[in-house]
Amino acid sequence: MGKIVSVSETERKYLVKSFTKDSLWDREFIIYQWYDKKEKEKKTKLIIDIPNLTTKWVRVTKKRLSNAESQKTVEYLNSKDIDLKKLLGEPFVCKRRFLKGKISIDYFIRSNGACDYLLEDEGDEAMLKAFVSSCNASLTDVTDDISYRNTNMTTPFSEEDKKQLEFLLNTLYCQQK
Repeated sequence: MGKIVSVSETERKYLVKSFTKDSLWDREFIIYQWYDKKEKEKKTKLIIDIPNLTTKWVRVTKKRLSNAESQKTVEYLNSKDIDLKKLLGEPFVCKRRFLKGKISIDYFIRSNGACDYLLEDEGDEAMLKAFVSSCNASLTDVTDDISYRNTNMTTPFSEEDKKQLEFLLNTLYCQQK
């Protein structure tokens, strides 16, 4: 078992109908997240830091206090303990995440297709207004619509998804087989 961290979070979610992005944001990631079929608020995540070309595996357990508030426990995992074969058939999403301050936008690469872009705001109203203005964004608040929770936007992790992820990881690490 790795390091464990507890975090409180308050966030509003917005459906992004359109926006313009013409440069790298503060931080950018590709995120794979698999959800436990029995405990929908428990997930295993692979976070690929794009600018730094690093990866991190974590297990997140979330306890919801309301639609906008939750308590999270994050456990850092050893990549050697992850078997992608065991994740086949598990509900998952794959997304590209852009972060700027306390605002993140997720672009869903693999999901059930409920939306393409979802913005999360962790309480920085000034930055949210600046984002809307600078990126010509059109937003709809979906914080109270549970169909836009990632756990409800999953699709089964397929053999093809596994092959693509293995290709991506092999490209990052240049591993020989």
